[in-house]
Amino acid sequence: MKKITFLLLLISLEAVSQNIFRCNNDPSVPVSATLKRTLQEAHDIASDGDIIYVEPSFGGTTYGSLNMTKTLTIIGNGYDHSINPGSSQNWDTRASVVGAVNINGTTGGGSVFMGLTFNGATISVKVPNVTIRRCKSFNIYFYREAGKNASGANVLENHIANVYAYGYSDYALNCYTAYPIENITIKNNINLWFTSNTLSSGCSSSILTIPSCSNIVISNNVYYVGANINYCMNCTITNNIFRTVPVAGIIGVLGTGSVIGNNVCGTNPCVQGSNNVNSAIDNQIFVASNPFSNDKDFALKAASPAIGAGIGGVDAGVFSTSTPYVLSGLAPIPQITSYSFNSSAGVYTTSTPMTITLSIKGNN
Repeated sequence: MKKITFLLLLISLEAVSQNIFRCNNDPSVPVSATLKRTLQEAHDIASDGDIIYVEPSFGGTTYGSLNMTKTLTIIGNGYDHSINPGSSQNWDTRASVVGAVNINGTTGGGSVFMGLTFNGATISVKVPNVTIRRCKSFNIYFYREAGKNASGANVLENHIANVYAYGYSDYALNCYTAYPIENITIKNNINLWFTSNTLSSGCSSSILTIPSCSNIVISNNVYYVGANINYCMNCTITNNIFRTVPVAGIIGVLGTGSVIGNNVCGTNPCVQGSNNVNSAIDNQIFVASNPFSNDKDFALKAASPAIGAGIGGVDAGVFSTSTPYVLSGLAPIPQITSYSFNSSAGVYTTSTPMTITLSIKGNN
């Protein structure tokens, strides 16, 4: 059965033809030239453009931290499969648990992380065009400093924690406005796992205070707690659901060129932008209300004020747009949902082949 399961894994990854390396920390699985115990070991034998498949963690053991210097795609098994039956996968419900990831040199730009569980660990990024998609429970730090620039990042469809963006200034000003982080997209994320969800620059402790940033897209997210969004230049802030807000208003003073509107706001109203829905509460918006237990609780209930509230009549929140949130963080690769084979012959040869029937779906 183990051989068949591994065969199915190889078939499911065949659509991506780069070199594939595996991480597996089950002691019963032998290490090989293409299978390593830790994420760092797999990284070190890979080359730019390769793929690392981080298999479900044995006993919840982490695959360790990673100091990254190569452009790689790293794919995990997703998360919370046991609480999303029917929407998830059934082969192995364990998460692929990893530690801190540091991309702090000058190489590794363009890397992609999908389907990983960080358990609150930190992702530190100083290179451009990094994508973090369908992952869970992490803190992201984007930096720009002399010779290094984390602009162009994509934070998509995650069950997320905190997001920080730090620019810098030649004059050591608190607000780091001389060299801003630019062109970051934050879309279709559920900000639930921790109690704050922050994109800040050191100027203020307010959530989503981003004076060091410009050309930021923040759309179709659900924010677990709220605070002020201030001083973002040329930012687009639309179609979000801002939940319970401990301060008066959510969207404060913005920089020039920003577009804001069509957000659904909780206890206190959004004071900036047009076509916002104000004073909406959880049990009016979602199929479940606080305390939430998992990501599917943030689906919109019938007659929710978030339905059709977004720009162009799309729904606000995470399950809308062309890149909706995907339950359990399943990576957008072919997934085998079931298989069957004829075992009546007992022994199979080239003249008596085994017939295997597979059912496969995509997770785009």
